[in-house]
Amino acid sequence: MMKKFRRGFTLVEVGLFLAVTGMLFVGIVMGVQGSMFQQRYNDSVQSFADFLRSIYSQTSNIESQQAAGGGRTGKAIYGKLVTFGEELNLEGQSNNDKAIFIYTIVGEADGDIKSGDVLNSLYSVNANVFIDKGDSHYGFAGIVDQYIPRWSAGIQTTEASPYEDFKGALLIIRHPRSGTVFTYVLEGNTIEINSMKSEMSMPQPLSKEELEGKGLNFKIEDVDFCVNPEPEKASSVRRDVRIIAGARNSSGVELVGQDDDTEGVGNRCK
Repeated sequence: MMKKFRRGFTLVEVGLFLAVTGMLFVGIVMGVQGSMFQQRYNDSVQSFADFLRSIYSQTSNIESQQAAGGGRTGKAIYGKLVTFGEELNLEGQSNNDKAIFIYTIVGEADGDIKSGDVLNSLYSVNANVFIDKGDSHYGFAGIVDQYIPRWSAGIQTTEASPYEDFKGALLIIRHPRSGTVFTYVLEGNTIEINSMKSEMSMPQPLSKEELEGKGLNFKIEDVDFCVNPEPEKASSVRRDVRIIAGARNSSGVELVGQDDDTEGVGNRCK
């Protein structure tokens, strides 16, 4: 009778098998993690761009210009003030989430509108984010909303070293007479709206002279927001979300290509 022989795997073969299998497993895990990281980052960039576009939609598509309470209030909604870098949240606590706040700008519906730029026109109708609620008490003129960047992304300046959080504001407003939408940008200075809630005196309206006197120089120019997937670390993949100078609607919000090297108009967040 013929004898049957069985040959098992040697220790070397088993070791090689485990090593190759382990390398394949690590490669798959790293690939999945990298794909998830990229997907989350793309989601955070798109979400932030959509958030900015939504402000234009809210400003342009007001079915009734009357503020809450109807025509009896004699107030009209003129746009939005968006602030970046406020230290306090809506509860008066530290803004650890780095939330971006959106305030409603309300003014007189039938004021004596001054000629000149839109800021002076708004000043003439006492436009503000606060309204008088009586007994020397002032409250927000409308609903205050907030936006928290998705997946803990950082909204930063174009400065490459060190990376800094964006501080400033956007005024996306309608001219009281023509209804034309204008975009004003403030960079470098934070307007601490939430810290004003406890003040007993009415904060100044949106006067161009008053704002400039406080170093709050709103300008009509491009503004670039750099979205960093790891806000506490230097990253080479920051995407540029840009609002072009003079933007009148949501089409003025652009997602600049990550590898766009076009001089002067390419990705300024590298």
